[in-house]
Amino acid sequence: MIASEASRMLHSVNIANVLYSWLAMNLAGVETNSLEVELVVNDNTVQAAIGVFQNFGQCTDSRCNELLVRRRNVESPQRLHYHPVPAAHYHMGNGQYLLSLFIKTAILWWLPDFTLVAGEWRSLHPIKILKPGAFVDATILLFCRNACHHERLGALYSYMLAALCDSEPGTVKKTPRAEFQPAWDCFNGRFPAGTDPLSEMKKLRQRLIEKGELGVLPPERWDEATQ
Repeated sequence: MIASEASRMLHSVNIANVLYSWLAMNLAGVETNSLEVELVVNDNTVQAAIGVFQNFGQCTDSRCNELLVRRRNVESPQRLHYHPVPAAHYHMGNGQYLLSLFIKTAILWWLPDFTLVAGEWRSLHPIKILKPGAFVDATILLFCRNACHHERLGALYSYMLAALCDSEPGTVKKTPRAEFQPAWDCFNGRFPAGTDPLSEMKKLRQRLIEKGELGVLPPERWDEATQ
């Protein structure tokens, strides 16, 4: 498994990392069929992490599809067309798989720096992922950060929230932080008739902006030419 081996290689030189995005959702019980490994590392270790993967052949093609937020000609569900542009990426398995590195401040900026502690796996090197409730927190924060500033990233995190929804029987119930619960309930359809399903998310976003919890907001860029 590429994710386990990549995490092991980073751990071998004391680089803590967290698996995020669609593949991490697979491991958390949400089927996504993703072939992308997206590892987040502390900002001050990203160059060392790139060095660890030097034998994988970092892609430096300025025309590469992975440098687009909305990837073109991707044979996959619409939700997988969008992604944040990584700090570095590698095409694996004759292009079938993608390994990407992200800095923490770009994806999980509100968390403290990562440590090397991870859970026990029986046969593969352990991979650190967010707990289900924390995964919802992360995706809500990313949605609120990007929804009115980067249309396609807003769409990405909307798709992810929809996949995480726990309103259907048999799905894993997720408990986000208390402040996020009303927005999460609305996103799951738990709201009075006639209510705007995004009303609580909009109010939450405004509170987060006022408290400075969304970090430095990206500029508003809606034009197709930049995607």
